[in-house]
Amino acid sequence: MRPPAIVNGSYQAPYPAKGNLQPIGFSFHRSSSVGQPPVQTLELSNPLYDELSTSLDRVRFNALQKREEYNNNNNNSVQQTLMKRTQSDGHLLAKATDHDRFDNWDDAPIKPAKSGSYLNGVSSQLPPSPRKLNLFHKKSISNTNVNQFSAPSPPIKQSNSAGSHKKPHNFLQRGASQKKPPPAPPAKPPSKMLDVPKNPAQALQFALQKISSEEWTDKVDGINLIQQLSETSPQTVVSDLHTVSTALNTECKNLRSSVSRQALTCYGQLCLNLKTKMDPEIEKACQVLMAKSGDVSSAFIREDAFQSLEHMVDHTSNCKVVPALIASGASSKTITIRSGCGQLLARLVENIGATKALNQKEVCDKIIPQSLVFVQDTQPSVRYYGKYILQLLNQDAANFDRNCKRLLSDGQMRTVKDVLTTIKNKGLGDAPANGAAPSANPTPLSNTLVRNGSVKRNAAPLRKLADSVQLDLDEIYADLSSGNWETRLTGLDRYKEMCAHNIKAVASDTRLVEAFIARLNDINGKVAAQAMETHQRTLPLMGQQFSSEAGLKAVMDQMIKALMAHLPSKNDELRYLGQSSIDATMTHIDHSCLIAPFATATKTANIKQKPFMLSMLSRLSQSVYKTKPKQVEVNTLPVLWDLMKTQSGDNAVKAALSDFSKSLARTMGKKTLLESSTGSLNSTQKADLDAIIS
Repeated sequence: MRPPAIVNGSYQAPYPAKGNLQPIGFSFHRSSSVGQPPVQTLELSNPLYDELSTSLDRVRFNALQKREEYNNNNNNSVQQTLMKRTQSDGHLLAKATDHDRFDNWDDAPIKPAKSGSYLNGVSSQLPPSPRKLNLFHKKSISNTNVNQFSAPSPPIKQSNSAGSHKKPHNFLQRGASQKKPPPAPPAKPPSKMLDVPKNPAQALQFALQKISSEEWTDKVDGINLIQQLSETSPQTVVSDLHTVSTALNTECKNLRSSVSRQALTCYGQLCLNLKTKMDPEIEKACQVLMAKSGDVSSAFIREDAFQSLEHMVDHTSNCKVVPALIASGASSKTITIRSGCGQLLARLVENIGATKALNQKEVCDKIIPQSLVFVQDTQPSVRYYGKYILQLLNQDAANFDRNCKRLLSDGQMRTVKDVLTTIKNKGLGDAPANGAAPSANPTPLSNTLVRNGSVKRNAAPLRKLADSVQLDLDEIYADLSSGNWETRLTGLDRYKEMCAHNIKAVASDTRLVEAFIARLNDINGKVAAQAMETHQRTLPLMGQQFSSEAGLKAVMDQMIKALMAHLPSKNDELRYLGQSSIDATMTHIDHSCLIAPFATATKTANIKQKPFMLSMLSRLSQSVYKTKPKQVEVNTLPVLWDLMKTQSGDNAVKAALSDFSKSLARTMGKKTLLESSTGSLNSTQKADLDAIIS
């Protein structure tokens, strides 16, 4: 029997038809749905289906149709498997682009597997089906041929010969789902170990070399090594203490805070470990530590320096540390340093007791006069520690009275008795808020300026202003603070109008008053001149507010200094306005509120400013001494002492100093003035003062 033939996709019967039977023909048709591979179906082209069912052609047709259905199912399963693999592995087909150039998979060359052999599972007896391109039917990603056209055959095992050096191909060569071992943490660099000599003397020299290095880390290592040597071999450090102290003094001033703090701490450790053996270097060390205790750049540096000073007070000789503290901190212009000095002296008296402090002549002769100076200081925090020292020393009343009579004048004795009486009746008062480690700017107990120029208000809470009034105040403040000088002039006009209509609102806004005071010394001459004119016009209304409002009292220092800045001006108009504004200020503001700001401004005045300021301060002293003599002694006398210690060669200043001294002598009495100068002036300076007022 002849096999059937397929010509141009049509099936031809092997035998001719008999009788009225026509040749049976049928053709292949492809049908597919969206997203599915093409499926081949067979449709009869002749209605004589019943006759064909009994013929051999029908049997062969059924066999061919089943074979085609099987191949289609097999291809679909292979494609789904491959799709799952690619989707699960997140891996793009590396070789897909290699097949894109073929229009039909049958045209693509068959490559051998990696084992080197072809897969011969496809029957060679059946002709290949005419099928269109299907991307996933050529070859699997794992390089394993798939039997696409025949029934599944047993898997072919590839032999791994001993000589084979190729590893099985891994499907996930670059797959994202292939987990990589976490990277090992970077190895820590070995710690830098100092090769320190075992001999303490050599180790000390090694530490000094490290400190002299340019590298800041070497400096820190050297300072740490000195600290260790002071614990393990203190005698070695003592043998070269001056060199060590000189190196530490230099590093305490180092601009790198890490080095500076380490050096400050090292001083405290040296005092702790060496104790009285540190006495020869206390004076220089105290100067450096005191200066750093008032450092405004870092609170940590202040704390480290103050802690080292406490170790110095606790462990070194009293007769050495008291003069060093007084010499380095008692007369400082920085409030923090003066307050810290008083606190350290009070700590020393607490440690040794009143009796021992009074029996040690070196301590007693220094600490009693200095405590009286602290009591008369302008800052409450400094006065507090002065009163506290006197209270501690008065615990041995008989010994204290005997030493006071020996060291103090009659006027100073009266001052001490008045202070002790006040302490007995009212107590010491509120302790400073700076506690154990003074801050860079300890504020008085009343309302004062803080570092940024704003006012700290501890008084009664302010009444809330109406929204419209507060809005006007904010707008005026914005105008006064503007960068445009014309806008600042507008702000001055609005400020004057607001003072005329709502003086209470202006007085309640200290920020606005500060902005106005800043215009008194404006960089623009027109603005400064109009500001001083506005100041004189508003003083009749604002004078009472400056005298009573605590917040405004705090800004009077700024106001006096701003007006004083025009005294040496080359512009006659500005100089005249400055003098007249100061005179108007004294006319409308209570003198007891002005004496402290004027005294502070006079201390900082230059040669051209001092004569006028001394004359104004003299007028204030005469006015205030009648009702508040203590205030004059506390504020005015320190100005006189400074002038006597640093006499100027300028004739105008000399004349002003003479007039000022004579005025105080008339106000206080010549004898009282000379007695008050005993603790502040030496014999030569006191003789000069006596000659001036005589």
